[in-house]
Amino acid sequence: MYTGCYYCYQAKIAAFDAQMEALSRCEESIRTSEQDIHDTAINFIQEIRTNEKQTVEELHSIYGSECMEYMDCKKDLAVQVPGTRTL
Repeated sequence: MYTGCYYCYQAKIAAFDAQMEALSRCEESIRTSEQDIHDTAINFIQEIRTNEKQTVEELHSIYGSECMEYMDCKKDLAVQVPGTRTL
């Protein structure tokens, strides 16, 4: 009778080990999928930022460098012009 209990115990341990192994494989699969999702998102973000930069550069080229320079100097001009009006 003791021998039968020992084999039942061994079978339960083997089943538990199999479940733990299956759980470990499942966990690894989830972690890999999560990393793949994260990597894909990072790649999309990089592509969007590159596209954004190119689109802004195209917009600036449409208006021309002279217009962009005036826009950069606008703040300085706004300060200087009121001062010259009092002269």
